[in-house]
Amino acid sequence: MVKTAGAILAGLLWVAPVWAQEKAETPAQSGQGAAPVIRVSSELVVLDVLVENKKTGAPISNLEAKDFAVTEDGEQQRIAYFSHDQLPLSVVFLFDLTETVQPILKPLAEGAFEILGHLKPQDQVANMVFSSHTELLQDFTTDRQLAAAAVKKASEMSSGQGTFIHEDMYEAVEQAVKSTPPETRRVLVWLTDGTANLENSFTQKTIGQEAPARLHTKEESTTKLMQSGVVVAALIDRSAATDAFIAAADVSPLAFVIGARTGDINRYADITGGPAGGVNRRIESPIHAGVRAGWFEGGRNILQIAGYACARCV
Repeated sequence: MVKTAGAILAGLLWVAPVWAQEKAETPAQSGQGAAPVIRVSSELVVLDVLVENKKTGAPISNLEAKDFAVTEDGEQQRIAYFSHDQLPLSVVFLFDLTETVQPILKPLAEGAFEILGHLKPQDQVANMVFSSHTELLQDFTTDRQLAAAAVKKASEMSSGQGTFIHEDMYEAVEQAVKSTPPETRRVLVWLTDGTANLENSFTQKTIGQEAPARLHTKEESTTKLMQSGVVVAALIDRSAATDAFIAAADVSPLAFVIGARTGDINRYADITGGPAGGVNRRIESPIHAGVRAGWFEGGRNILQIAGYACARCV
């Protein structure tokens, strides 16, 4: 909870879900009766916070630790360290290549270009595409020309496969944690229409032939995500084909096997505190708002909480 008049918590709220760990070590004894030496260590949880003025949307930077309160299950956590740092980001763009996204893939790519323009020189970018599985187009790089070329390439690709979002999430997290700077903040930015197919034996045979033989479940992907500390964000737009597909699935007798559900990517974003919103003319993207407010430009208040913190503290 932020106790600052006229301010709200916005943008991406980072939580590195690290459990406090204790490790006991007993060295070799040099003689009979030598007392063992026990070393105990614990890890801190890092929260990235962006605070905006409610009326103007301008970021508020003159905050101190006393302006914040972090709780888990109603119990207040001790803030061990507070700073306003310029922390590097490792961003993974993930472009949805499924059929319903094709009409709006280039507008989604424009959102990626906008984010690229606000990143700091030390921020890393990787580019992936996804359908029934993911594919890496460009590994992490600080070269903006390489990153932009990969965004352009992704915007011109397509796939006849379905969307297996839980498998895609698992694979995307595996890529995100490969970024090398130890202090980096890892963010998955999904560019999609927000729909996904059910993952079962029928869809795997019909629209998931290129997927792995063994698909990761929602539970496995959620655990992988929460243990990684990766934030999920999404730029979402829906084409006319998306609306038609959802409507058809609602009345089709095959809906229970094909599926055209929405909301999966939003739920993943929600549990990590990341924004998810539209890029079309009707809905302003929270990520774009975050860009203008300076989140991707790097002004982040850092809270380190002793012990394990909740997935989202507001």
